[in-house]
Amino acid sequence: GTLVTEYDDKKLIGMGWYFKRQTALRCQAVIEDMIVDQEYRGRGLGLKIMEKLISKAKSEGIRVLELTTNPKRIAANELYKKVGFNLHPTNHYLKVL
Repeated sequence: GTLVTEYDDKKLIGMGWYFKRQTALRCQAVIEDMIVDQEYRGRGLGLKIMEKLISKAKSEGIRVLELTTNPKRIAANELYKKVGFNLHPTNHYLKVL
């Protein structure tokens, strides 16, 4: 996977990463763990991390990025829309093993 981190001095304050996967149609990646320390939210760090992830993905030839988030996470949902993500109507299933 590809990891992007942000630090304040030596303290990790934000991160995001993606893993690539090749489908029959295209090379795509799934973004996971987009996290900004609560103390540092509202300062543009999420945007900075997401822009770096998008740039790295483009340079790797990834054609589609996907992610999931809780609809209650208003700021996160607004960030994803701001950088060009579109809500994709789908059913998301999980099976706990």
